[in-house]
Amino acid sequence: YQNSYIGQKRGRDDGDTAVDEKKALITMLMDLGNKLPGAPETQQALDASAIEDALKLCKREISSKNDAITELLLDCAVELSPKMPIYALLIGLINVEEPHWCGDLIDTAASMLASCLSSALPADHDRARLLLRLLCCLSAANVLQSSGCMALLEAMVASASAAMSSEAPHRHLWQPWSDWMVYCVVAALPWAGSEMSAACPSEMARLSEAVDAYLEKRPVSFSQELKPFRAEIKEGDMAVRNDSGGASYLSELWAAVKECATADWHVESIPQLLNEEQTGSQYSSRLAMGQTHAVPNVPVPQSPSGLPSSGPEEPHPLQVAAAVQQAYPPHGGIRLLEPQHTDGGRPAIDRFVAEDYIIDTLAAFDADRTQCVKRLVSSLMLPYNYTNLLSEVLFGQMLALPKPRLPSMAYCTVIVDLCRLPRLALPKPLSGCVRECFVRVPVMDPELRGRLLTWLSYHLSNLENKWPWERWVRYVDEPEDNPYRQFCKELVARLVRLSWWDRVMQVLPPEFQRLLGPMPMVPLLPGQEDPMQMQMQMLQQQQQQQQQQQQQQQKSAESQALSTAPAEEGTQQQQGGEQGTEKMDAEGDGTGPSEGDKQGEGG
Repeated sequence: YQNSYIGQKRGRDDGDTAVDEKKALITMLMDLGNKLPGAPETQQALDASAIEDALKLCKREISSKNDAITELLLDCAVELSPKMPIYALLIGLINVEEPHWCGDLIDTAASMLASCLSSALPADHDRARLLLRLLCCLSAANVLQSSGCMALLEAMVASASAAMSSEAPHRHLWQPWSDWMVYCVVAALPWAGSEMSAACPSEMARLSEAVDAYLEKRPVSFSQELKPFRAEIKEGDMAVRNDSGGASYLSELWAAVKECATADWHVESIPQLLNEEQTGSQYSSRLAMGQTHAVPNVPVPQSPSGLPSSGPEEPHPLQVAAAVQQAYPPHGGIRLLEPQHTDGGRPAIDRFVAEDYIIDTLAAFDADRTQCVKRLVSSLMLPYNYTNLLSEVLFGQMLALPKPRLPSMAYCTVIVDLCRLPRLALPKPLSGCVRECFVRVPVMDPELRGRLLTWLSYHLSNLENKWPWERWVRYVDEPEDNPYRQFCKELVARLVRLSWWDRVMQVLPPEFQRLLGPMPMVPLLPGQEDPMQMQMQMLQQQQQQQQQQQQQQQKSAESQALSTAPAEEGTQQQQGGEQGTEKMDAEGDGTGPSEGDKQGEGG
């Protein structure tokens, strides 16, 4: 729902200033929860008047039998996931006066969830995770029964546990799918854990035991094949313990969720809209007046989707493993910076929530780079400075194994645009990520090394090749097989490809110019003459022609001078004779002054 495609056509101005009601509704829904004018950068304020205005517009659309409002609200809640509690609150307020419409919305959401669970596309899996989170948020807003949500969560964990039982034939091959099923359940708990624990304490305890049993049952707890670095560069290196969000990610998330449960489910990164002290409105009392709906039946799959079809022979286990890994890729990334720079002393669950915000925003606005940058800067609903975390998550997603979720160029362009925002101050933490990766070049995965070179060369070429080259000068004199020197040489070669040789020569310090090499020349085809020699011959021919023209001009000028010289002498003699004749005539006629006259005049 881009604003440029709603209402009047672009590029036309017919003088009609009428307000498009559909455009006004979409704009208002998308702007809910944005920062108020004059609010601090680290403060997220909820405008109660904006909620009431959106509520009026939604009720007007519902009364006019506009079915598009259902899909619009669901799309806003899923694609603008940081604002999901706000949309859940809005749906809960509508439920007070329009319970039948709200029941239809729940049926639509459940149908979409069932379809996405059975899909083989990673984009649908992300949508399923967010729809499950929305159902939990609706239970917190008194729209759905908490017992029904808990039953759905338990069914998903039970399906994953059954796939990991010792009797399952594809136990090791299906683990990415079963981990994803449990991850969806665990990731949804912080958004409604407080309300569901109060309403269903026994079910919550049973769910916790089921998750613990699954983690003990699964065969792999750390994905060795997804390690970005092969060895430590120092004692206690945290980066080596990463597996690009593989099997270890679920264990870390579950530990953070249990820590959050002991802290009464308080998460600073999630807007607490039902807290009357924070919002200043009686939302809880208003939501209690609405009708509580039952959760529709959602069929839970018992096996992963997208498996290779079985023909006369069973598919090879490697084919099955590759299909499951492609359909259910790892969710996390690589952690490069120290925790005190990214976590800020906050509980571990806040980091996981912030990572989901950033990853979901990148996926939702991948086609619109400007909106993606805008949402990353001002619409993540995080009440603290997250610049360091943003740079690390972007870097970790770009270098994730086995491949990034988005094309590498998507991360390159977003990082360049973010670095051009002075108030964000992203270059400093970004340089820290580059430093941590550079010191690990000898132990880095070759695939990640190529991605790092691609990004860095593109980044420098877009920012006038400004870089502290003096920090890497000491590696220029290293042997040819030194990994650091090879990295620097490859970086210089990629800069030349994105620019030109003379430009890079001017930017690099003298020490690095040795890595640049001679100016590249285009090789000649068999039988083709050298274009440089052809150009030199053409220049020589032009010079010879110019010399011949100059000689001809000189000869013509000399011949003209010789032909005009005798005529000028005859003319001068003729003029002299005429002057003498005139003098003699003047003296003979007496017209000229006589000698006596001259003497008389002198006296």
